[in-house]
Amino acid sequence: MNGNTTGQEHFKKTLGSNVIKQSLGEKVVDVAFATYIRENTITFTAENMKPNTRVYPYFEEIDVSAYCTPNGGSLGGNLVTDANGSLTGTFAIPNPNVSGNPKWRTGDRRFRLTSESDNFNSNDEVETFATATYTAKGLIASQEETIYATRVPAIQQTNLYESATAKRVSSTSTTVIRQNNSPSDRGGGGQSWTPEVRYRNNNLVAYKVKTATGSTWRGTKWSRGK
Repeated sequence: MNGNTTGQEHFKKTLGSNVIKQSLGEKVVDVAFATYIRENTITFTAENMKPNTRVYPYFEEIDVSAYCTPNGGSLGGNLVTDANGSLTGTFAIPNPNVSGNPKWRTGDRRFRLTSESDNFNSNDEVETFATATYTAKGLIASQEETIYATRVPAIQQTNLYESATAKRVSSTSTTVIRQNNSPSDRGGGGQSWTPEVRYRNNNLVAYKVKTATGSTWRGTKWSRGK
């Protein structure tokens, strides 16, 4: 039994679409005044203060020591004037959008260095102090991007493959003619006898057998067309 595999390839096409996007740029859709002072780091310098004195930073009556860094020091370090009464440092205004951070409205705001930890407003009761005005203002522009989208038809092709296996079956049959070698078939001489056979289209159609009076032909089913 032998087998052969054959196949046939088909193509299936479907109609789909692709989306092509193109940006047309951004445009301003709204403009508003900034409400709170944005995150920023400012540098301050004070002179002619009392020498070698610790001072405390305040921004609009709020202690901002945790957000100040003395020159050459670390964040939150003590602010101390030098022997000449000078002091330089930075003040990092925190992000007003972070919960828990102090925030101040835009406009003119006072930054004050004072030797009094309680920030007495009476200058007569303070050993040394320095004051400066910080001005913050600005606009917030809201922008949006315009995107142009185009849907383009597209043909999608799918390859399909079908396979089949064909099986071929062959059979062989064998017809055996027995030779009668009994003493009666051999005759008085006791010799063996081989019958004659006839074929038609490779099929056995007749064979000769030996009888008491001689021999005769006998047909098979092939000779009768069966």
